[in-house]
Amino acid sequence: SAGDVIKVGKTVEIEALEARIGARLPAEYRDFLLTRGPGLFGFADVLASQDIVHETRNAAEAHPGLHFIPAVATGTGDFYGFVHTDQAFETSVSYWDHEMDVLNPTNYTDFYQLIADVALRPR
Repeated sequence: SAGDVIKVGKTVEIEALEARIGARLPAEYRDFLLTRGPGLFGFADVLASQDIVHETRNAAEAHPGLHFIPAVATGTGDFYGFVHTDQAFETSVSYWDHEMDVLNPTNYTDFYQLIADVALRPR
């Protein structure tokens, strides 16, 4: 069916993204991308693969040794995303503040908590 073809396409795209960044995405985030895909969900702008690669590269160039993958753009230059340690991503969400040039932990223990809060409430 067409739905199966789309899911296979999304799976291939996510696997290519994971190959480029060298690790498997957190399970909830990966599931969201497979079932919903990127885009604007309420007030949450979930990044597409090419944007993830671009922003990850920018962060790595500006901050060598920083292992952070952005997942949701805030619209102000900041990102919610995941810290990468020892070939795996943490499941808890971190927040990159571009003005303060710092990565901070959040209270979101997984991607769905972030989406439930950020997508449904304007900042």
